[in-house]
Amino acid sequence: MSDYFTVDTDTQVCIWRQLEAKEVVLAFRGTEQVKWKDIATDVSLVPSGYNVERVGNLFDRSTKVLAHEGFLRAWDSVRSRTLLLVDTITQEEEGWTVYVTG
Repeated sequence: MSDYFTVDTDTQVCIWRQLEAKEVVLAFRGTEQVKWKDIATDVSLVPSGYNVERVGNLFDRSTKVLAHEGFLRAWDSVRSRTLLLVDTITQEEEGWTVYVTG
């Protein structure tokens, strides 16, 4: 298990892996009502255009994707490290399943 957070947004993510089953779980901690950074993230609710390059080949390049602006900033704050860790876990073998929750 790997657990980390960013100071800028207080976004927290845990990553679990199950080697035998080839499964990875990304779990994002929900809002802590007493943390102002969490509240600021939640109230930044304007839909924002999501750059398709951020998610790789999940969407056709012509697809217009909108995301909650606060959550988008939170994801951006942990994206690089999260994807690096998932790539490190899954790079040796194909057939991994990745679950995202939180």
